[in-house]
Amino acid sequence: MEDASVMQLAEDMMKFMLSGLPHRKSSIAVVICGALQILVAFIIVIKPSYIHNFLGLDPFQGHADGLLSAYFFMLIVHGTLSTLGGTADGLSFNIACAFYRLAIGIPLLIILAVAGQIEVSLMMFASSLDLIFAVLIIISLRFEGQIEAGKYE
Repeated sequence: MEDASVMQLAEDMMKFMLSGLPHRKSSIAVVICGALQILVAFIIVIKPSYIHNFLGLDPFQGHADGLLSAYFFMLIVHGTLSTLGGTADGLSFNIACAFYRLAIGIPLLIILAVAGQIEVSLMMFASSLDLIFAVLIIISLRFEGQIEAGKYE
């Protein structure tokens, strides 16, 4: 019998995660969307002035630069979880990835913009990314034949 340890757990998890890409098209879409989210957010965390200049945001005052970096760091964590969850090749996770982007992420960003907590251009950028990623996942689910008239198998 093998001894259980934290190192053995980490080694087994890494073997599982690196065993290859998932087989479902929707899982591959979730992995790609998560990786793109990590890339975009990582660039913005390192250099927040890129998003400031790109979107024409108001000049940063006080700790706004740090708050923007913290938000995009959270997106790095979120993208990492999507990437790792997508490698599990589970249909329910893929549907949930599209659902939370459409039902939670985008409405929350709109509420924050309407309340004046974030600028409209930042809301449009972040919600556009969520919308694009959700549409890619839904299209891949449709090509798999998993979404038909509001039901899935």
